[in-house]
Amino acid sequence: MSDAGVAALQLVESLEGDGWGRALGGEPGGRRWATAETGLLHLWSGRSLERSVPVPGYVDGAPAVDADGTVRLGRFVVAEGSEPEYVRGDQDILVGGPDGAAADFPERFAARRVEWLADGSAAAVLATYRKPRERAGTVPEPPPPPDRLLLVDGRWERLLAVLDEGGDLAGPPDVAVAGGLVAVAGSRARAVDARSGRTVAALAPGSAWEAVAWAAGGQRLALAGDGEVALCGADGSLLGRWELESSGAGRPRTALDANATRFAVASGATVDLWSAGGALLARTRVGADVQGMAFSEAGDLYVLTGPPARAVEIYSGAVP
Repeated sequence: MSDAGVAALQLVESLEGDGWGRALGGEPGGRRWATAETGLLHLWSGRSLERSVPVPGYVDGAPAVDADGTVRLGRFVVAEGSEPEYVRGDQDILVGGPDGAAADFPERFAARRVEWLADGSAAAVLATYRKPRERAGTVPEPPPPPDRLLLVDGRWERLLAVLDEGGDLAGPPDVAVAGGLVAVAGSRARAVDARSGRTVAALAPGSAWEAVAWAAGGQRLALAGDGEVALCGADGSLLGRWELESSGAGRPRTALDANATRFAVASGATVDLWSAGGALLARTRVGADVQGMAFSEAGDLYVLTGPPARAVEIYSGAVP
């Protein structure tokens, strides 16, 4: 689709600074929300940065903000006005089940990505095996075990379920959490009960989905892949599925507004705004590649960009 005749989103404000991050969580623009980058968590109120705190070892995953303002990111918990606390838990749970010789070295397993339930009762964890460097004259190690997407309890002491492993995790998969459900993208996209680990619904089967995002409340979600997008109910009902002309490069990002009436899809530095009926409403080039997106309660679209330019760009939800 050509840009001719397509409206552009109106930039309301650009919150520029030194590395505002590549993931965001909470209610953007609300009383308490957060952005994150490698090793740092930025805590926001409204459109003002309150403070930044170190979270060493954080790799990937969105911050989760509960009703009390406590933020969880990676293996860190930051209560309002407090310093980060590390959730030590049990390292053995990252093994995710028997793995032959690899299971004898749980210290080699690491959390590559973490997505918390907002209330902190459980977390989806992408666990990966870090193979040691081989030395000359030693017997080569067998191939490493595959990455696993695990569901662990909030104390990281109990393995609740293995959500996925192996070939379906190439990427790695996008994961989104809302209410008591975990949505997993990939070639077998599905919604999983976060307390039992049971799959409750297949999501738009037949495609390899690269991005997933819930609407507030966890009743509907958007999926984006190479050349198509879909809207689904939490029960797996397909609400719409459309071909999507790629307007940029790289892995897509997506966001769905609170009422599930509009969704945004980003590829590279281009953001498209669509109606839930599949109509392209607006297309905008932002300052740098999109790292993450979310709609505020008021309907504005918050976009994390960078590098090299790093900012939180805020666009009006009203289409000219």
